[in-house]
Amino acid sequence: MTRNPETRFIARINRLLPLKRRAESSRARAKYPFAIHCEKMANPWTSGTADCWYSGKRDIWVEYKCLGKLPQRADIHPEKLLRPLQTAWLTERATEGRRVCIIIGCPDGCVWLEANEIGTPIPVDVFRRRALTIETAAERLLREIQS
Repeated sequence: MTRNPETRFIARINRLLPLKRRAESSRARAKYPFAIHCEKMANPWTSGTADCWYSGKRDIWVEYKCLGKLPQRADIHPEKLLRPLQTAWLTERATEGRRVCIIIGCPDGCVWLEANEIGTPIPVDVFRRRALTIETAAERLLREIQS
């Protein structure tokens, strides 16, 4: 079965995290005494929910988006990448005080956006400057959950 680019992008980040596994071995518990619980939120009955929920010492909701390539000149508009229900859901969770972010991936890396940046266009040169490697994005996600 072919997986779409966004699913592959999420899997690349999740592979770098010490996620709890259903059948967790004692060797895995010894290597990662602190493991993260992750749930993928694919539910056809509740549109708008973020892609993943990560829980550890703290929790965070993450919406992933994947661009095939960066535009040459046009700004990137995060709100255009999200459906209206997603924007509303993420904004409501942030207003409640929950940790929410959007990670936009592309072949050049990925950019971490906070919920308050959803409506702010990002020029391509700024996107490139802010771009993180997959490894750096996974490390930041781990720090957000552990602290």
